[in-house]
Amino acid sequence: MATTQVIAYYNSAVELEFLSMWREALNAYEKAAALAAVAMKAQNPMSQKIAQAIAKMRMKVRNNVQLPEKIRPKATERTSRRATSTAVPS
Repeated sequence: MATTQVIAYYNSAVELEFLSMWREALNAYEKAAALAAVAMKAQNPMSQKIAQAIAKMRMKVRNNVQLPEKIRPKATERTSRRATSTAVPS
């Protein structure tokens, strides 16, 4: 059961990292590492992967790295495109 929690915290951290929520991701990685220390051996590949992710996230948090936002059409643009594309010619 603890192994499942390790993986859940790790997956949560990956998603938070994708959302550029660096501090929250680091916190989730650290929780995964704490549980992994109890549930897994240090040489376990998952434990090593978590340790590498923590090192990477600490650098991002320290350097306050920000990724550019993805360019997405505004809600009004999406709706107007849908409205015009679904119109049936007469």
